[in-house]
Amino acid sequence: SDVYKRQIIKLGKDIISKMATDKYTVHYFNIYGKAEAIRIAFWLSKVEYNDNRMTREQFAELKASGKLPFGQVPAIEKNGKFQAQSTPIVRQICQTHNLYPTDPEQVYHVEVATEILNDIRQSFIKVWYSPPEQKEEAMKKYFCLLYTSDAADDLLCVDLGGRRIIKK
Repeated sequence: SDVYKRQIIKLGKDIISKMATDKYTVHYFNIYGKAEAIRIAFWLSKVEYNDNRMTREQFAELKASGKLPFGQVPAIEKNGKFQAQSTPIVRQICQTHNLYPTDPEQVYHVEVATEILNDIRQSFIKVWYSPPEQKEEAMKKYFCLLYTSDAADDLLCVDLGGRRIIKK
């Protein structure tokens, strides 16, 4: 009986140890950026993860280690294996945890929304990195169709305490 108890206790410790090492780590800077979608996907999936918010120096060290695919972040790590590219990471998390549709028509709509958001992010980056004297012109060039009027904004969006989201 004591032998079985010790075996069960050892098995339990092994399982707990394995669970601790199976935890994901998100590697990114101390900003929202491209990693925020990954963090949100883990949160929606109720998956615990480590959030490694790096300095530029820590990023340089990690990059020099050769562990980062394509030498870039955001990246996730599990059991020493690294994956990069935020959109496929989010897709994988959602598929693994049943947050991704299986119906091809629904998949199409999810993918279209994803690409629209990526387009908007790219426009934001172009504006962000524009010289100060060209920012206003860049805003008009890249974001002129997003908010054409307050009336259209009120029809299309819902205010959530300072954050506006597009209505269904």
